[in-house]
Amino acid sequence: MLISKDHDKVFANVVDRLSETARECFPLPDDAEVADNLVSMANFLPLIGELIEVMAPEIVAEIGAYRGITTRALLNIANEVGFDVHVVDPALPEESDDARLTRFKQLSIDYLGVDHGASVFFIDGDHNYFTVERELSLIHQQRAGRPVLTLLHDVSWPCARRDMYYLPDTIPKSARKPTVDYSVLSVASSTLLEGDAGVPMTIPVAIEEAGDANGVLTAVEGFLSTHDGYEYIQLPAIFGLGVLWSTADLSDSQRKAFAKIKERIQWVSPFAATMELNRLILLARVNEAGAEWHKCQRAIAELTANVDRLSSELKAKEIELARLAEQENPAKQESQGEQENQAENMAHRSALDTTRKQ
Repeated sequence: MLISKDHDKVFANVVDRLSETARECFPLPDDAEVADNLVSMANFLPLIGELIEVMAPEIVAEIGAYRGITTRALLNIANEVGFDVHVVDPALPEESDDARLTRFKQLSIDYLGVDHGASVFFIDGDHNYFTVERELSLIHQQRAGRPVLTLLHDVSWPCARRDMYYLPDTIPKSARKPTVDYSVLSVASSTLLEGDAGVPMTIPVAIEEAGDANGVLTAVEGFLSTHDGYEYIQLPAIFGLGVLWSTADLSDSQRKAFAKIKERIQWVSPFAATMELNRLILLARVNEAGAEWHKCQRAIAELTANVDRLSSELKAKEIELARLAEQENPAKQESQGEQENQAENMAHRSALDTTRKQ
């Protein structure tokens, strides 16, 4: 999942916030993500929930938890259907006392190195070729004759053909692309942008797009090219959902369910692609407008500081002028007295001269 800076992600029932007409127009699921940038795989559950049920898993493994949005949604299904959830993340969110939840505070590669009995996997951890290719290979190795469903996030733009590294130090240097810690990406350009007219990435990403061993979709394609017995389809919405399943050992009901989801995704994909592209363009515009707003706020703060400084300087000048005026006033009084004395002396001299003349 992609995280944009300074934006909180909320998972809540929003129906109560809508007008009566809006409720009629928007048949939302019980829980909907409320955010400027949708990032949770929980958003796909109305589409893929049926697959989880038909797989009848004993364990569903969630790779990459972030704030637990998908975890909570999976637990709601788990308590109804009857499976356990394994959540795997080296930086797990808050504790949970749900009896169906087991937490693994470790890397996905370490968790998948042991067969825990999961048959449904949500892959939403580190979005790079090295990690995803190894996750898929390890899931394949532990399949042990049981059908497996793997749901992958971020198989579409921008991580389809560009590595992202949440934990760069866990990736061998030989498998790591040259990266930048902060970047701005645009669907209109394969190169990183200068300025704010794009989607901000606050997590290290590969400087170059495409090429060998670069990106989540590239890893999926690489896996499929070397492993038989799988089908794959993806939905180009909310950064892309990939649905990968093993074709062997499926029951009739499972085959029908997968055929149905495949047809459903193929049918809706052109529309979903249009909506996703529009969402990404609007997201870029929101980021650009937000960056401009912050620039304006900084300019306002600078102008306010200048006004405060000049006001302080003016006040200090006024105080200084008042002090000088007070010092100058006695001198004026003394000068006026001297002038009056001189005038009186001149009057005396004039009277004396008049007397002498007489």
